[in-house]
Amino acid sequence: APPIGRVSQRRRALMTENEQLSIREYGDGIVELQLGRAPVNALSADFLLSFAAEITRLGSDDSVRAIILSSPFKVFSAGLDLKEAQDFDLEQQNAIVRGLNE
Repeated sequence: APPIGRVSQRRRALMTENEQLSIREYGDGIVELQLGRAPVNALSADFLLSFAAEITRLGSDDSVRAIILSSPFKVFSAGLDLKEAQDFDLEQQNAIVRGLNE
């Protein structure tokens, strides 16, 4: 098995407008999911849904034994994007709460 510090050739990035999730596979069932939404990984609705979907996908993959969550920034995440949340209607607020509970 390759050492932890050596990233395999299998790397991909999931990108939406101004948002990014990067996945690195280290081998031996170890996967890193890096949040890359500068400057503080504030969680917009779309970003949160993408993040949750990727965690679900990786969690259902029998070859994945561990998921490392990381950030290239000083903080892992500032939490919900409050600027975006100001404009949420009731349906969007409920969707965020459901998404956080999944």
